[in-house]
Formats: sequence, structure tokens, C-alpha cells
Amino acid sequence: MPTMFISGITRGIGRETAFLCARQGWTVYGCGRDATLLAEINRVALDQGLSLRAFRMDVTSEEERERSMAWLLQETKGEGVDVLVNNAGYQELAPVEDLTLEGWRRQFETNVFGMLAVTQALLPTMRARKQGRIINLSSVAGRVGFPLYGAYCASKHAVEGMTDALRMEVRPFGIQVVLVEPGPIVSNINVTGYANLARNRPHATAYAGLYDAGPAKLEGIEKRSLPTRLVAETIVRAATVKHPRQRYRVTRTATLALVARLFLPGRLTDRILGGSI
Repeated sequence: MPTMFISGITRGIGRETAFLCARQGWTVYGCGRDATLLAEINRVALDQGLSLRAFRMDVTSEEERERSMAWLLQETKGEGVDVLVNNAGYQELAPVEDLTLEGWRRQFETNVFGMLAVTQALLPTMRARKQGRIINLSSVAGRVGFPLYGAYCASKHAVEGMTDALRMEVRPFGIQVVLVEPGPIVSNINVTGYANLARNRPHATAYAGLYDAGPAKLEGIEKRSLPTRLVAETIVRAATVKHPRQRYRVTRTATLALVARLFLPGRLTDRILGGSI
């Protein structure tokens, strides 16, 4: 059975995907930052007899990446993994003007540079074996912008462009690269994102109305959100079909937002999307 590595395994999409694949007989490795949740995953996997190992790794830490990737290569006898799922990410929410440069850098360190570093670490073994599949988690926000999500959208736009380039570069080596673009999904990322919004609020701001509307917006997103299992099942499909699509959109909302941006007048689309988040 194939082997898989998933970043951001502690909650949500990463956790759901890890257990779904492990229960289908895959050997799954995954990383995260919360030691308590990682220990819980390992305990459940052991109780259920699953080939699932969760370990501590912060994708933004060069030291932790080097140590963990060396361990992973040793565990796989130098073969690496068949499928890499770059899932680790979070939301740094605030109006573009208010978010500090430090906040922008934090967003890109996790969502872009962390993903890039893990990919660069695992690509050589895939090239040597002339096979492999890389699945990058993007978002509808990688194709469409929303107020308060400027940094997050920018990071996911970067993921989209990087993934398109990578897909063409590694095709000659037998490696396939896929984007998964979820819409609203029941996930801790929404809760932490709006907690970050409150943290990022300056003492004085011209955007007080956007901040004040945050709790109601979060409630609306949660009501429209669909289960993480939908994304996990999409990832499994993208990992196993012989000829995967370049992009998989998950949820009707993701598709409608993209269609609106592509085909409706720009001012109308801004009014619709500006009131949807």
C-alpha cells in the first residue's frame, strides 16, 4: 500500500484525511505543533491498529524540518513517500492596511514558505523513483479575494501560482501535482482566524465596522460550512485516480464564488463577495 505524508495533521482536514487513508490501509505520517493532540492521534491509531504516525514539526522551523525529514527518510528506508499532502495553514485576518508587516510575514511563512520547504525536501526521492503525487491545499480564497482575508488570499494565490509552475516542471519525472480548493468547511481555522482578527485590531482604526461585524460573520460562515470529510474524500480521490485533475473545488460555494468573479460585472461581484464574509 502507498505511503503518505500530511502536514497540519492535528485537526480538521489533515486529521480527517490521515485517519481516512490509514483505515484504507495506507501508511501515513503526519506532523503538527500541538503535542497533546499528536499524542492523542498516536494513541487512537495504536488502539485501532492503524499504520499512522504523528510527530512534532513546525513547517516554519528549519531545524525541525531538517530533523523530521531526515527521520522520515530513515523510516521509509530512503524511499520517501508516494503522496505528499501540503495541508498546514492558518488565517491571519485583518484589513490590508491594518495588518502589520510582521503579520503578513507570519502568514506567508506558514502557508507558502513552509509548504515550499517541505516540498523541496521530499521531491528528490520522488524524482529518483520517477513517481509521486503532490497535493497542495489551497482555497477558494486562492482564486477570489474577500475583505479581511487579504493576507490569507495573497498566500493562497501564491500557492496557486507555485503549484501550476511545479506541475509543469515535474511532469517529465512522472510526478503529478494537484490543487484542492475548499470553500467553507467546518474547521478550527475559522475560529482561530477570527481570534487573530481580534488580536490584530489596532487601538484606533478606520475599519471598526469590519472588526465589529466579525462575530456575526464567523457565525454565518459556520452555518454555511460543510464537513471536513468532503475535503478528505476529495484528497483521497486526487491521490488515487490514475489521471487526477489539476484542480478539485470542494463545496458549491467555492464554485459559485469563482463563477461570479469570472462572469459577472466586477462591481456587482465586489458587492456580492464583499458581503459574503
